[in-house]
Amino acid sequence: MENYTGEGIGGERVILPAVADWDCKESDMGWVEVPQFLKRNGSIGPTLLSAVKIPIPTWLELAGYYLSEGGMDSKNHYNFTLAQSKKKPDYIDKIRYILRCLPFHSHEYSDDTMVRWNVGNKQLCEYITGEFGEGHQNKHIPSWIKNLPRHHLVILFDSLLLGDGTFRNGRFIRYSSTSERLAYDVAEIAIKLGYSTNLRVAYASHGRRDTLYQVTLRKAKYHDVSKQKISFENYTGVVYCFSTSTGFYVTMRNGKIAFQGNTFYVAAKRGFKGGGGSGGRSKLKSAENRPPEARPDVFRLGDDMAFREVRGGRMLFTIGGKVQSEADFKRQVASRFGEKFSAAWRDALDLLGNYDRDTLLSQNSFYRDVYKPNRDSLVEKWSGLVDAQVKEEKTAGRTSRP
Repeated sequence: MENYTGEGIGGERVILPAVADWDCKESDMGWVEVPQFLKRNGSIGPTLLSAVKIPIPTWLELAGYYLSEGGMDSKNHYNFTLAQSKKKPDYIDKIRYILRCLPFHSHEYSDDTMVRWNVGNKQLCEYITGEFGEGHQNKHIPSWIKNLPRHHLVILFDSLLLGDGTFRNGRFIRYSSTSERLAYDVAEIAIKLGYSTNLRVAYASHGRRDTLYQVTLRKAKYHDVSKQKISFENYTGVVYCFSTSTGFYVTMRNGKIAFQGNTFYVAAKRGFKGGGGSGGRSKLKSAENRPPEARPDVFRLGDDMAFREVRGGRMLFTIGGKVQSEADFKRQVASRFGEKFSAAWRDALDLLGNYDRDTLLSQNSFYRDVYKPNRDSLVEKWSGLVDAQVKEEKTAGRTSRP
């Protein structure tokens, strides 16, 4: 295990992407089917109730109302309740309308301050409990719903906020829940709808008061981290480097979600097994609003792009906010192979020669068809080259690597 020192984050600030486009395949699912149910009728005998189909938009809106405003008869699951303040007549009308769209009976009643509804149907209640949980601390959103296309997620999101959402100054929305799992689910949906999020504990449980979780949602594209909030931490241990089909992944730290990127070049700088190496934490810079194709500092290859800079008539690329020279490449990558770098380079070129140009120019195709199937075998082969060279150097009493 080795120590690595962070580099490239000592500037005035670091800007991290806070949102991304949710690219989901369109779903042809138009209905939710409440399964058939065996109803027990005492001395009359059981009755098998047929499955009931409910349109997806109706189901998602009902789900949002249940998760934010609903309560379940936890003893027998014979009915669930919804409630809304009389101060919000528009919201009352929305709930009233969606309940009328259901093929189940509901009863409305009110007191001085609230309008309430009882929906009495064990078949429906059992299904809702299985899908969304019961009890305010156990509510959640199933994965199949969180992975629906945006136009479906918007319906659920709006009805969730109708109950437990808060608008402040028209600039951000805050969602509150005593269910930690539900708070994380809402944060995930919000990210997919283009919000930047921050999840925190508003207050901890005390006495009869439960812990309250809050998700703050903003329409901000970036997290701007000032120098005062940047710190360095000593670490000794294994550093894992993984790859995704897009080159990006999502992280959460202290309740804040951000989108990070990784590159094969940075992985190579770290060195292969047994090769050591020093690397740094990348400093991500936000691009200007104008299209990348119009920028003189952008180089495009296929559907990928990189930042470039011309020095002395030569084009150099920028990684982590730092221009990378030929000397940098030799020191940070080639030196890890020592005298075997030429052999490893030939291996790479021979491998690429087996694929057509379209595959090589596509990020997804390159990852899926070239990089992923050959990654482990190349690492094993190249690590063997390095290990063999180290043994030769020790036997000869010399070294060709730093």
